This record gives sequence, C-alpha cells and structure tokens, in this order.
Amino acid sequence: MSIVGIVVFYTFCVTFSLVYYEPRYIPKEPLSKKSGRPLAVFFTYELIMVLCYTFMVGRSYDYLFLLVIVLGSFTVFWKSHVENPHNNYYVSKMWSMLVGVNMWGVILLCFAKFLEGQLFVGTVYAWLSGLPLMIVAVAKTEKLHYDLLLTNLNKVADP
Repeated sequence: MSIVGIVVFYTFCVTFSLVYYEPRYIPKEPLSKKSGRPLAVFFTYELIMVLCYTFMVGRSYDYLFLLVIVLGSFTVFWKSHVENPHNNYYVSKMWSMLVGVNMWGVILLCFAKFLEGQLFVGTVYAWLSGLPLMIVAVAKTEKLHYDLLLTNLNKVADP
C-alpha cells in the first residue's frame, strides 16, 4: 500500500511542477520560469535515489549505484544550471548553487570510491575546501540572456 502512496504522491508532484508555474517573464516573481521540466527531473532524481538507497544494498551494487548517482546528478545539473529555467535572478542563483554543490559532492564521491583504501581522508578535506570555492564560482558567473535579447529584437524588428 505504501508503494501505491509513493507513486500517487510522485505523480502529483511531477504533474504540479509541470503545470503550475508562472510562464510569463516577470523577473521579480520567484515562480516565474520558462519551464517546469527541471523541477520534474529533480523530483524523478530524488525518487530514483530513494529507490536505490532502499534496494541496492551490498558491495556488489556500489559501482552501479555510483553510475546512477552520476547520471542523475549530471542531468539535474544540466537542466537547472545550464538551461537556467528561472527568470528570477536570485532563485536562479540559488538553484545553480544547489545543483553545483550536489555535482561537486558526486564528483568527489566518485574519487572517494575509486581511491578507497589509498587516499580516502584527503577526499573529505577536498570537499570541505572546495565547497566555498564552488559556491563563489557559481554565484559569480553571469549568464548572458542572448535568447531574451533575440526575442526582444524580433518583437521590434522592421516588417
């Protein structure tokens, strides 16, 4: 019965993330975004991670689990940071920092797994020292809105 509840809850979350958002370009509105797909991808990633943590127990699934984490984290990073669906500047930066830190943690998790037994302690220090650098790097990047500029130019172009 709980599996049915999880499926229903996941379906509601994905449906609402795809349908309920502000599609108009309003930079001051936090819910204003181009698409609801990145949030649906994020919810799917969370569901897959919970299923993997629940059912992939044991050392034999380590590399498969690591592959699932890397692919899911990269997909969420691409959808939320590279495609940048949010119109609000601060919401966009916060999501970029969140998925950037997640990707940083996954990369260092891969290093920790591959260097297990050789240099495991250094990976924790690398994560701790690289975390502020990752946050600052993501916060300082400026995304040029060429697509918005082209849209505005097309609106005022001569007939």
